[in-house]
Amino acid sequence: MGGQPAWQFDESARPAGRTLSGEDSMSDPVGSKHIIRALHLDLKGLPPTPDRLLALPRIASAGDYNALLVEWEDAFPWTCDKRFRSPTAYSKQTVRDFAQAASDQDIQIIPLVQCLGHMETPLRHYPHLREIPHRPEVLNITADGAQQLLMDMMADVLDIMGDIKYFHLGGDEARSFGEHPDTAAAIQKSSKELVYLDHVQPLCTSLTARGIRPILWHDMMCHWSIESLKQLASMVDLCTWHYHGDPAAGGLCTLDILKRFVDSGINLWLVTAYKGADGADADLPNPEKRLANAAAWMKLAEQVPFVGSVATGWSRHATPGMQNEPIDAALDVMLAVGWTLRDGQTPTLVDCLKMLEDIGEHERFTHCRQVMFKLADSRRAAWHMVVQLHQQLALEISDPQRCGSRILPTVTSYLNNYIDDLQNAGKAMHQAFDGLLEVCWIDEYLQPRLRSLEQAREDITQRLRNHAL
Repeated sequence: MGGQPAWQFDESARPAGRTLSGEDSMSDPVGSKHIIRALHLDLKGLPPTPDRLLALPRIASAGDYNALLVEWEDAFPWTCDKRFRSPTAYSKQTVRDFAQAASDQDIQIIPLVQCLGHMETPLRHYPHLREIPHRPEVLNITADGAQQLLMDMMADVLDIMGDIKYFHLGGDEARSFGEHPDTAAAIQKSSKELVYLDHVQPLCTSLTARGIRPILWHDMMCHWSIESLKQLASMVDLCTWHYHGDPAAGGLCTLDILKRFVDSGINLWLVTAYKGADGADADLPNPEKRLANAAAWMKLAEQVPFVGSVATGWSRHATPGMQNEPIDAALDVMLAVGWTLRDGQTPTLVDCLKMLEDIGEHERFTHCRQVMFKLADSRRAAWHMVVQLHQQLALEISDPQRCGSRILPTVTSYLNNYIDDLQNAGKAMHQAFDGLLEVCWIDEYLQPRLRSLEQAREDITQRLRNHAL
């Protein structure tokens, strides 16, 4: 990439009368690359305590983010159905205080409510609204009550959040969309993309009537016709996401795909990740990979007229999945990605640590990161010992003359030591994140990581006993 753009954006492609929400109301530093730079908060995993939530806008501001994309999920104080709330869901007052804390930092809130896929939070309670009856992730958009559920959830959020310029409706990764007989029949009568458009149009119309611009993730539209994309352009912006390496190198964000979007008049946001993209069970982000991806996106922005950017921070890859990468152990990467989105160049992590020191977050961040590094290191080492034990046992079974050495007892001893280290790291995590995370979420974070290793140790120990007989 680089040099002259492969193609230029025609401003006339933007739908008539449209301005970008925030164009006339948000100020950016000189040289900023995008009108909006949003930090994503994924609250379906490791949600911060109320006090810590209220402190996050100040930290986001240090990274020069001017928006927060908030995926509330079960952390929200839902009133349309209180069963959607987790045991630690925030109060309405906390949400209002959070919105005020963001406003005090000149940061706008962009709420996210899923409208199609990733809908486990409500659909676990509404099996009759599922695309596949035994799987709660995708909404059956043809079912009676589906639209009303979404309207009610949107109304809940808007009732508390106050002045909103953008509203994200998700809409991504609905892989089973079209499998319900009723949805399949609707698609057969028209097309998959037109059924999708018919689904989101009432939601978008409701938001637009309030002066709010809807947003969707892009992956479901990559192969739509130009005609359908032009219809979509009048309704929503698209967030184009890719988290590894150069987004244009392949997959769902090639230049051809992005060009079709822009030529159809769609406003695009680029989406990188500062955490949560380096493994469903990762404990820390990989700074090199996160910054390389953000820098590659900024290089691509020389050819594509993105109107905004998002640094996602996934805490679970899916609602039923494991929690990963606590926010407070990733603050350095959070700042570094934000500055990359601002300047187009990656800063040093030393500069980020200096900023954390300036805002009074360095000592606590360092403690959190050290604890998570120890936890991750102990896990890796313990699983390596499990693999070594299985391999050595397989060798001795296939070649009995290898039996009787000290290898199996020695590796078993190492495994025990690493599991002890992991248990100690878990205790340290409770101490380091005291006041930052609720105890129940720390417990849930640790339990599958520790219990899976203990179970693996029990299994291999039984195999070793049988082998010794």
